[in-house]
Amino acid sequence: MDVFGPGLVDGHSHLSFLEKPNIVEIGFVPVEEHTLETMHNAYRVLLGGFTSCVGASSAKARLDIVIRNEINAGRIPGPRLLASTPEIT
Repeated sequence: MDVFGPGLVDGHSHLSFLEKPNIVEIGFVPVEEHTLETMHNAYRVLLGGFTSCVGASSAKARLDIVIRNEINAGRIPGPRLLASTPEIT
């Protein structure tokens, strides 16, 4: 059952890009904390009315994949997520 129903689609999302003053700082966040912050971002996007996201890239390997799997399993709230891999540039 989809609690939130139909909503907006974010066609270019970066759930693991954290609110840091400098993007380089994201690389220094330990993966455990980074995973939790990505989970919170997924929930924030859902609360904003986006029920689907297309991952454009993730900040670290497997962050989007782990969050997608947890959302699909119903263990955390978040939008339907087409997971992506780390950016390469």
